[in-house]
Amino acid sequence: MIASVRTSLVFLSAFLMASVASTQVPGRSDTPKKPHEVQLAGASRDFNFSTAFGGLRIRWQVASSDYFGREPYYVVKESWEQAARSLSRRQFPAALRSSSFDWNLVFMDEAATARTYPFGAQDCHPAWIRPPADIFVSAFYIGTACRHGLLPEQEARNRLKGTLYHEFGHAIEYQLLGDAVKQAERYHSEGFAEWFEVQALSDHGLNQYASTIKQGARKSFVETWDPKRFTGSNEDYYRAYALIESIVKKRGLSGLLRVYTLIQRQGIPFDQAVSKELGWTTGQWMREAAQLSRQF
Repeated sequence: MIASVRTSLVFLSAFLMASVASTQVPGRSDTPKKPHEVQLAGASRDFNFSTAFGGLRIRWQVASSDYFGREPYYVVKESWEQAARSLSRRQFPAALRSSSFDWNLVFMDEAATARTYPFGAQDCHPAWIRPPADIFVSAFYIGTACRHGLLPEQEARNRLKGTLYHEFGHAIEYQLLGDAVKQAERYHSEGFAEWFEVQALSDHGLNQYASTIKQGARKSFVETWDPKRFTGSNEDYYRAYALIESIVKKRGLSGLLRVYTLIQRQGIPFDQAVSKELGWTTGQWMREAAQLSRQF
């Protein structure tokens, strides 16, 4: 995910990683709290359909279809179907695979993005979520690579898929945290969303985008990194992914899920749950992730 863009090269190579990190979205007091509150200028469409994870309402401006070469509805529908297959393939618990959400998505052009955007002007989040399932997508930021030039339609669709996988990952982690969501910290929320994004990208033939995240972790991870000081930089997203992947590499998905179970049952922070499950100190966890990152 991109938070602050320093050069177009950095942005274009890493832009795919979507969205904001925590369950608390920063912003102005007048920022719309729900996708249906966003005012869309010009012709727009509003469509409802069923998914394996509950009903989904999507609104978009007709003009936003120009970025993707087709209406966003089709990309969203395909992405949700693919996310469901990734959950099944990764053998997530049946109860989670059958979770029902009340999804609400809105796609925004440049003007609507400017009115709605809850982050600083220097940032470039292509999407953000208000849990459990309200998702705001900037078609403008995705289609123009954050003002760096109009992308080819297929490229824009692929980047949109990565963005949607990432937001879907946030919704899944929200379910895993349950009543302990107040314990959520940005580094593991973004790390889990990045991790799920990589799985879904790899599962559905978008390996070059998954590789961007992995290579970013390989180049940027350092053992001295303090995840509690997650700033939202490109590097922090890459590093957060490596932290989650190191747990899965060591104990499998079941081990990662046990970490979340500990958080739910004991109300402890993520790093303490990792220590209880894997016996790692924070320093050992950083070393494990650094070693793994060098293998990407």
